[in-house]
Formats: sequence, C-alpha cells, structure tokens
Amino acid sequence: MIKPTFTPTPEKQISKPRVVGKVKFQVDVPDVASAENLGQVSIVGPSLIQLDDGRYRLYIQARADGKSKDIDGVNIISLISNDAIKWEVEPGIRIMHGSESNVDYEAGEPEVFQAINGKYYMAYTGRFMGLNKNGSEQKMHRIVFAVSDDGLSWTKLDKFYEDPENINDFASSADVHIIDGEYVIYYTGQRNIIRATSADGLNWKRKEIAISAGHDSTMVKINETYYLFAKMPEDLVYGRNPDTENDFLVMAISQDGINWSDEYYQVVVQDSNGLELILRDVQDPGSIILSDGSLRLFLNDDGGKNIYSIKPTSDLPRVGVSESREANPTPMPESNTSRKPEVLKLTKVVEVTPDENLDIIGAFCRINYVPSADKFLVTFGGTSKEKRTQGYGYKWYTTDMEFTGEVGLFEDRGTDTASVMVDSTYYFLTDGGKDIWALKKYDPITWTLLEEVSMSRDPNKEPGNDFMLAYVNEMLNASGLYIADAESAINQKDTDPYKGEATSHRFFTEELEFLESRVLSDTPHINASSMVFVDGIYNLVTSTAFFGDLIVMQYDQDWSYIGSKVLAKWGNWPMGTVYDPELKLFFVSYIAMENVVNKNGFRNIRIAVFDAKWNSITDIAVTQYEQESFTHSGRPSVILHGGRVYVSYDISTISPENMEENQDWECAVSEYEVAR
Repeated sequence: MIKPTFTPTPEKQISKPRVVGKVKFQVDVPDVASAENLGQVSIVGPSLIQLDDGRYRLYIQARADGKSKDIDGVNIISLISNDAIKWEVEPGIRIMHGSESNVDYEAGEPEVFQAINGKYYMAYTGRFMGLNKNGSEQKMHRIVFAVSDDGLSWTKLDKFYEDPENINDFASSADVHIIDGEYVIYYTGQRNIIRATSADGLNWKRKEIAISAGHDSTMVKINETYYLFAKMPEDLVYGRNPDTENDFLVMAISQDGINWSDEYYQVVVQDSNGLELILRDVQDPGSIILSDGSLRLFLNDDGGKNIYSIKPTSDLPRVGVSESREANPTPMPESNTSRKPEVLKLTKVVEVTPDENLDIIGAFCRINYVPSADKFLVTFGGTSKEKRTQGYGYKWYTTDMEFTGEVGLFEDRGTDTASVMVDSTYYFLTDGGKDIWALKKYDPITWTLLEEVSMSRDPNKEPGNDFMLAYVNEMLNASGLYIADAESAINQKDTDPYKGEATSHRFFTEELEFLESRVLSDTPHINASSMVFVDGIYNLVTSTAFFGDLIVMQYDQDWSYIGSKVLAKWGNWPMGTVYDPELKLFFVSYIAMENVVNKNGFRNIRIAVFDAKWNSITDIAVTQYEQESFTHSGRPSVILHGGRVYVSYDISTISPENMEENQDWECAVSEYEVAR
C-alpha cells in the first residue's frame, strides 16, 4: 500500500549522472510464477501491493496462448500470497483487453496504488494500432486507468494519459506514488523516464524528464531514502537503434522522490550458486517493502517465461553517505567502465547481394575462409518464384572483405542446403531428388565436384528442410529433424511450434565413406542446429522448439548423454557455432524469436559468446529491424578468422497485407573485432 509521506524538498541540482558502484542482489524466490503453469505464452511486468489484511497481491501482464476458447490477447491477471514466497493464482482476469478500436486492445504493465480516499486505482499500459504522423500504422502506447474497492474486481474509467511531447504521444510503464499529499507518476517516454503530478491520481500534468535514458522504473522508500530502479544503457546514453533488452538494471537515489542524485549504482543479480544473471533475464522490475521492512524486487526473465524475486545482500547506500562506509556497493573505476570490456566490436557490414552478375536470391548465406586461396568465399542461393530463378552462387572476398570481382554459379538447384569448409575443401548438403539428400565434395577454387554420395531419408519421420552439416571429431555430420511418431509424410510448418522432437545424424569420413547413424532424443529439440567437438565433448547447439529456448546438448566421446543447458530464451536456428581454443570461448549465432512470439515484431539475428562452461559472456544484436520496417533476418552462421568474427545471414521482407515472408532474400555479412 502506498501511504502519504512528507519530506523536505532540497534545491534542484543539475549535473551529469554517472555510475559510481554496484549493489548486489540475490535471487530470493526463483519460481514465483511461470507462464507454462498459468497457461500463458508469457507473463511480464510484475507489480505488487500489500492489502489491509497483510497479504500481498501480484499483478502481471499475461499473453494468452491462443488455445483457450475463453481467453485471448494480452490481459492483466493476479496472484495472492501470505508471505511473498508462495503464490496462488486468483481465478479470472483483473483487466480484460478491449476491442481493436479501444485504447487498451492490449492491456499490460499494471501499476496499482491505493488513493487517499481508500480506493484502489490501476494505471496500466494500453496498446493499440494507430496512425503515426506520416499516416503509417504503428503500435501506440497510453496509460489507462481503472478503479476498484478491493483490488480484485476492477472497473475501467474510460480515461487515459498521453504525452504529446513524445513521438506518437507515447506513455507507458507507470509507477505511481503519493508524496507530500500529491500524486507523482513516473512513466516511460522515449527511452527516458518522465515525472508528472496530479491532485486526484487521474488528471496528470507533465513536469520533467527525471531520468534522461532509461525505461521500466519502480520506486520505493526505505527509511528516509527513495530508491528508483530502472533499466538503463551502459553509458547512461542511448545510441542509434539500441538493444534495450541488454540494458543494465540501475538504482538511483533521492531524499525526496523528486530530485535524484547523479550517482547511480549498477544492480548485479546473482542466483543461489553465486552466478550472475545475464542482463536479458533481468527485466521489468516491480518493487515492494515487506512487513518486516525488507525490500523485494520482482522481475521477469527474457521472453516472460518466469517471474522471480530478488533481495539486496546488505544495506543499500544512502544520499550523502560515503560509499566507503557501505558494506555492499562495489566502487567503480574513474573511467566508469561498469561492465566487462566489449568482447565484440562491429567493424563493418557487407551486403553481398543483390549482384548484377548473378540473378539469384541470397538465402542460406554462408561465409568461409579458404586457406589455399587466402580469401573468403561467400555462398548463397535458393529458389525465387518472383525472379523465376534458382541455384547457388558464390562471390570471393579478400581478407579485408573487399569483393574481388570473382562471381559465379556452382549449383543449378535451389533447395534448402547446409555446408561446411574443412581446410580448403567445401562440403555441400542439398536435396538429391525425392526423399534423398546429396552430400557433395567440391574444390572451391575450380568448383570441381570431387565426390558425391546420396542418402535416403524417411519422409514420414525426416522433413527435408533446414538441415545441418557439421565437421566434428574428424567426421562429417549430416543431420535433420526426426519425428519418431509420425505416420505420414510431414511438413515441419504443420507441426506444433512449441514442441520439440529429435534429430537424426549420419556420419561420414572426409572421403564421404559412411560411418554410422544415430538419433539424438535425450532432450526434445529441433533441427537447424550446429555442432562442435571440444575437449572430448560433442556440443549440439539447438532449440527446444521453434518457439522455444536456445540450448546446448552435450555428449561424451561415446555418445553418452551428459545433459543440456539453456543459453537464451526464445531463440532458434543456431546454424553456426564455433569455438576459439585460445580464448576458450564459444560463439553462437541464432535467431531471436521473442518479437514473433509476443506478436510485436519480427525475427532478428544475435551473436552470443559463452565461456568454456557455457556461461554467458555477452549476447548482442546483429540486426535490429523494427516492426514498422516489415523486414526480418534469418539462417545465421558464424566463423572465426584472424581475430575477427564473421556472421552471415539472409534478409527478407514481410508483406503488410498477409504478413507472409516475401521470397526476396538477400545475403549479408557482419564483421566483428574480438577483444583479446
């Protein structure tokens, strides 16, 4: 419950914020709620109040899974607890989303506060499709209000707040308090946090930008100090097209809840084993002070699969108190380097296609280094109904990624493919006819076909799309999806996208002599994967489902299953994995599917770096296409050469009319310098 407070108001100080230290939090309750147990696709934006009877109520935004006949879309639900540890879902929906013509066609990011008159009010984010100033359709955000006598049954007030000083009048993610008898709201504007005030909690007047770079804030008062937690960029300044999901969780401090100290603290969250949570799994903070006076923050992980709570490991710093007297904060160096040195630095992006000399599409884009030529070979192709062409082509580039002028066609069929370069020999896996795969061995300098072998596949169990070709433990591994219980020929597009299956694997020598075959099914997963063999362990990087988690499955040298580990939420198609034995780092390229799952955008490529034990080092966006672009990227792969990382991928557009992918794939390569 928010209670009125009265504090002196110091003179406003204007200075540049900086990160001066770290505060450590640890996971308190790791499993407050899960989307799976609640029958939802995702649950995000936790917000809490304490009721007059001492119980705690947790409000969350829930996206229905589409399988229920009674519930769809994005709504607000609640859970109840006596101790903020064990939670039970409360039946029904607190706020049902409106119709397509309503401002809350999506109802989310709830904030509940108790007004001076004793009633409960909710300020939640309403989203709807509207027209921007250019006349184009775009998702709009408003803060919408509802009222309740008990916090359980709500009545919408047909009232919302918009900020005309923001693009599209954007306003979302409200956090409301009562300070000195006045209602104060902090809300997210244009990647900043804005303060407004009100006499009644419903009619608001914008005051100022309180936090110049940040979003999704929550504030609490402990003793005589206010603490605001928000997601903020590393340097406290946003660049162009930022990846806001990788923002820090940062804490600001104030004596009055209005004027904020310019000394910020990075919040470091550790699990029960002392391992630091990745930034993408620390999202949408909501705060509450428990009956014993202790602080809890509730957050959701990446993709909104789980809600969990955290607590500080010791007392938080206070305004005007030297941090050397505080037990918890870790001092930061003067240079304000608040995170590890950047592992990857983008140096260039090369658009390989379109090419006037080769009239084919640029799907299945792959880059390889060929030692005998001391050059990069980029291959690409497919079938285009629009161009009425098919086949696979190549272009040669110098080690500085300058096109040499050498271009040509080496394959006249445009089916799905996989490939791998072993020294200076190019292996190419493609469709070889009805229910047949063809594995080909080329000299890429002359494009002489050296060897070819065919393998039959069972169409009832092995779909013929998006397969894998890897070189592991001196063997070629040709792999694809395997569905054991299928009774007829299947198309992967007709399978359950939330369900994993198994993969089949056929092993060959470099001379294309067949060795053995096996099916890996120890953990449900899908195709479009990659595999590397490191220190006697096979590492299969794959996904639990098309709409699932990115994982690594490990096997020893005798193919005994070791186990699996989640690498990222809502990730798939990790068609490239490479290991640097000098740095002892894994590099994985994959597709981020969160926007697709949440129906608020399209696919984008990411490159993630892990240590030798598969602990996350960094995870950055390779492409950042916004929903309005109707563009997405796919089929990524990655190689290492000369201290640089090269991520290859294809790009295509989406038809606004039917939301289907156009067959206009183009090939691109992003080059990154690796910090050593």
